Amino acid sequence: MDPVTVAAVGPDDRLYLLTTRDAPRGRLCVADPEHPEPEGWSELVGPDPEAVIGDFAIAEGPVLLVGWTRHATGEISVHDPVTGERLGRVPLPGLGSVGHMSTRPEGGHEVWFTYTDGVTPVGVHRHDTRTGRTTLWEAAPGAVEVPEVESHRLVCVSADGTPVR
Repeated sequence: MDPVTVAAVGPDDRLYLLTTRDAPRGRLCVADPEHPEPEGWSELVGPDPEAVIGDFAIAEGPVLLVGWTRHATGEISVHDPVTGERLGRVPLPGLGSVGHMSTRPEGGHEVWFTYTDGVTPVGVHRHDTRTGRTTLWEAAPGAVEVPEVESHRLVCVSADGTPVR
């Protein structure tokens, strides 16, 4: 299968490349927009053997957020946008799916994304990179009250020793 690459110019005028080139689960690279050839790419956030990169956003600070799917569960990690060093995680409401992340066109410290799980309708959540807090920004219209539910991530081992999630 041919690699897929999605490019975006960041607020720092660097070219960010979310790609499956040399990384089937994805990696995030940066390059000079004047020289976007793959030979000039520098890996910022490398592939994870247990997760797939699906999205990224850059907020004021600067702060780099990277969206992942790990064992069918969404997560968002926080990185230094210069070195790619992982600095932490964005708190999420539960073990669910995270959608596309977006920021204000003019920049800012807020990042919005969708979240849903087995009992929660899709809602838009807002992460404040200054405080590190994530809150529900807008619930789905017509949402009903759902009783409190607990979810757990289980791992069972098959007869041949393979972990099954």
